[in-house]
Amino acid sequence: MPDELPEFDVAVFKLLSKNDTGQSAGHQGGMVIPREFDRYFPKLPPTSTKTPTVDRSVRAILVVPGTGEKVVQARYQKQSWGGGKSTERRLTRNLGFLRNRAKSGDYLVIERGFADRNLFRLTLITKGTRAFRELSVHVAGNRWGVLNNSEHPVPDSEIEAAEKLQRQHEKKPLKLFDNEAALTESRVKKYARGKAFQKRVIMIYGNKCALCGAGLRIR
Repeated sequence: MPDELPEFDVAVFKLLSKNDTGQSAGHQGGMVIPREFDRYFPKLPPTSTKTPTVDRSVRAILVVPGTGEKVVQARYQKQSWGGGKSTERRLTRNLGFLRNRAKSGDYLVIERGFADRNLFRLTLITKGTRAFRELSVHVAGNRWGVLNNSEHPVPDSEIEAAEKLQRQHEKKPLKLFDNEAALTESRVKKYARGKAFQKRVIMIYGNKCALCGAGLRIR
């Protein structure tokens, strides 16, 4: 049976500048990530004068409509230049398939994987296409933001908070009915609670099936 296609969270978008694209000769070869998106990306340790750059490896599905897609190992990094400048966030490494086809004024749509939090899908929306025109109307002149006006991507802080509540809940006596459970939840909290429960069950059973004891392949 073929692997299921990954599911992705609510998308964010960014209007690309020249420095984000292959048009900028001699640049770092990456795309600047707005500070407002930081909570939607993997958590990184703070930078310092001794460690001005911190990073984390991520997988990226690069999508260029009409051309194809490519899966690469990329890097999410924060850089402070030793404290001389404000911290800059950037996606770098192996992005040429997309960057070399991008131009200033195009849009980049970013989606984070639900199951695999280190998986991102980057889709290039180029000027002159129908998708570009529709996106331009939808974002109403904003240079970056969340594509869905009523929902936001799930930040890791919500998952961490849900994991803490789950651990506290495990210490309480078993109840057939949870009277403390919220009657209504936002999509963000519902996903975070489910993700925390999944992670705790997998950890408790040592990555093995509770019934047959076989190892699990976790995506």
